[in-house]
Amino acid sequence: MIQSSNSSGRHIQSDLFQEQVSKVDWFLVHLLRIFDLGRNIKIQDIDFSISQAKALSLFEDGTEFTMTELSNLLKVSLPTATEMVDRLVKAKLATRKRNKSDRRVVMVALSPFGKRIKNEFLQHKRNIIEEVLVKLPEEERNELVKAMERTIELLDSIKGKWSENKVVTGSSS
Repeated sequence: MIQSSNSSGRHIQSDLFQEQVSKVDWFLVHLLRIFDLGRNIKIQDIDFSISQAKALSLFEDGTEFTMTELSNLLKVSLPTATEMVDRLVKAKLATRKRNKSDRRVVMVALSPFGKRIKNEFLQHKRNIIEEVLVKLPEEERNELVKAMERTIELLDSIKGKWSENKVVTGSSS
């Protein structure tokens, strides 16, 4: 196997390795398209964005978040989180209330209707996954799960290294 180093000191293996990188890149893009990420989702005649769906999925039974906590968890600005919550409240999916110990703090929680919609969304996503997995033999399902677990483990180990705020340029220094 031919190896060389790029400007960051990482090893670049053979053409086969580069082909594998391209295939994984294609796979990720294709997977996002399959799950319709980036488009609006419609459940029970309610349209909501994937960001709103992500927000809904953060809430466990009885969980409440401050606006700052939500913006941090969703990795969006506070004004963006506020707009998102405004739309969730308007659709009766979430509620706002003042914190009892500090009236300046607004707490956000799912409404009973929001909990039902969240569960329907999660079930919809689960149905898609089941439809795919049922077509694979058990051994291939096990291999897929093992590979995905390892991928997540590796991504978690480098996540600080690849900040979303870094600018990618074509220059190498």
